[in-house]
Formats: sequence, C-alpha cells, structure tokens
Amino acid sequence: MAGPQALAFGLLLAVVTATLAAAQRDCVCDNYKLATSCSLNEYGECQCTSYGTQNTVICSKLASKCLAMKAEMTHSKSGRRIKPEGAIQNNDGLYDPDCDEQGLFKAKQCN
Repeated sequence: MAGPQALAFGLLLAVVTATLAAAQRDCVCDNYKLATSCSLNEYGECQCTSYGTQNTVICSKLASKCLAMKAEMTHSKSGRRIKPEGAIQNNDGLYDPDCDEQGLFKAKQCN
C-alpha cells in the first residue's frame, strides 16, 4: 500500500518542481512595454516578442525603431489606445513599416 502513495507523492513533487521552474523563467520587460511572451533566455536576460512581429527583443537593450513603430501600429489598429482630444486628424494613413529579421526597416513602395 505504501508503494502507490509514494509514487503519487513523487509525481506531485515532480509537478510542483516543474511548475516552479517554469514560473522562475518568466520575466517582465520594464524598458519595452510593447512586448509579450517574456521569458529568460539562456544568458539570463529577459527576452520578449514584439507586438505585430515575431521578432524577439532583449529587454536590457534598446529595441529598433522599426519594431517600436510596428508595435504602435498594431496597438492603434486594435483600438486599444484612445485618441487624445484635440489631436490632429491625419487622413493620409499612418506608416505601417515592414521589418526584417533583425528588426530593421525593409524597403517598401508606397503610392
């Protein structure tokens, strides 16, 4: 009878250990708020995915201008940000950049 109880306890201990290990790998990106899915990489740095792209950013370093603009466009399109009162109306469209794998601007023809 002690065998199944010991096995159940061992399984419970393994699940708790795995849960705690996964919780310790999560982090919060304080320098770059336009990111999601943050976790610690193999070097112990907080690494997140930038909104609007699949590019990763290291939170202790500056994100590229292209990734920041893309994330802001993704937010403004989803309607999460309220337009300030008295804001200038821009009807010619906002620039929605295309970023390459390194987060740099890709050339884009706008007509």
